Amino acid sequence: MTYVTERGAMRQLVPTEQLGEAVARNESRFFGAMLAGPPLGGLLFGIGRALPFLVDAVSYAASTIGLLLIRSELQEPRSVGKAGAPWEGIRWLWKRPFLRLCAVLFAASNPVFTGLYLLIMILAKQHGASADLSV
Repeated sequence: MTYVTERGAMRQLVPTEQLGEAVARNESRFFGAMLAGPPLGGLLFGIGRALPFLVDAVSYAASTIGLLLIRSELQEPRSVGKAGAPWEGIRWLWKRPFLRLCAVLFAASNPVFTGLYLLIMILAKQHGASADLSV
């Protein structure tokens, strides 16, 4: 969600000549967080079971405060359109078979992969795996 919305808001927050650098920095932050997040979460969980959730809540609070401090308008002015605007996007996607197939496959694969992670944890627990990190 945030990843998609930041793309649209970036043009409103950064001057055009700095847009390339801003996008590159955002991408590096995003992928850095994806690499560092799971080990950091494991470390925090090892220190205290509630600590990763507390840090996550604090990060969301900081993001909210940061968003409230933005003084720029984040949406471009819209032209008055008809009430069926969401359907226009669906019609556009429906007319493009490749994109339609990709959207369906990605939408269907998200719950499948999440379920596989859950299945792996349940099977590991049934086969004697421990949640204790000191093993």
